[in-house]
Amino acid sequence: ARKGVDPLFLSCMRLLALANKPTKLRRAVEREEWTKGWPETLAIDRRSESAAAELAIGALQQALHCLAPASAQIRQKYGSERLASRPTVRVREAETMVIVGLLKSMKELELLSHNEYLFDALRDAQRRPASAPSPKGSAKAGTRDSGGGGGGAAARGGGAG
Repeated sequence: ARKGVDPLFLSCMRLLALANKPTKLRRAVEREEWTKGWPETLAIDRRSESAAAELAIGALQQALHCLAPASAQIRQKYGSERLASRPTVRVREAETMVIVGLLKSMKELELLSHNEYLFDALRDAQRRPASAPSPKGSAKAGTRDSGGGGGGAAARGGGAG
């Protein structure tokens, strides 16, 4: 089962992306729709979402690069011992897997934010309550049935629960 990105992490990235644009940040905070689920936020626009994804990618890549020297130190400390038996190694492996998973999701979000149609679909999916059924118009029935409409469940935090 694939988990979605922590909405608080993404909200922090959105705030950081807007931090150097005080006017845009003020407008976003004043919008009731953006702050109604505080501290979870919604995407504002494609440019801001792309900037948030880029910030997240940078932070996650930095965290991943910090893990590499620590992993080397663990190997040096325990030498030729069977490393899999060490909890430290298992924890480091889990940390790496989480960061890599988040990194992939943020890269997908960055790509998605560059496509107007997919970004609009994501924003619509975020605004729709989780319990509300998706609209099924007969005119559009064949257009998005199996095309993977841009990570809706993952972007909302994992789907129904």
